Amino acid sequence: MFLDRFHLLSLKTRVFLLTLLVVVVGFFSLTFYTKELLRDELLFYTGEQQRSALNQLTSEVEHGLKVWMGHLSTVASRVSTTLLNDRAALQAYLLE
Repeated sequence: MFLDRFHLLSLKTRVFLLTLLVVVVGFFSLTFYTKELLRDELLFYTGEQQRSALNQLTSEVEHGLKVWMGHLSTVASRVSTTLLNDRAALQAYLLE
């Protein structure tokens, strides 16, 4: 019954199947294109985020090193030559 109404060689059937094929191929190509586009954008923004996090970490480490170098310079300027010769007095001074 159904095959009587659905003639495989009729022009209407061929046009319908060709249109269906074009639509399905269009969907697959659009899917592939968007998948590649999203993958590229994800890689780009992930790299940007990692670069930003690394810059933030670098600036924090640099700031910490500058603070410690400042403290070290302050302590080094206060240490006299007599303290350098006496290890016990130097250690007591540094522990204060």
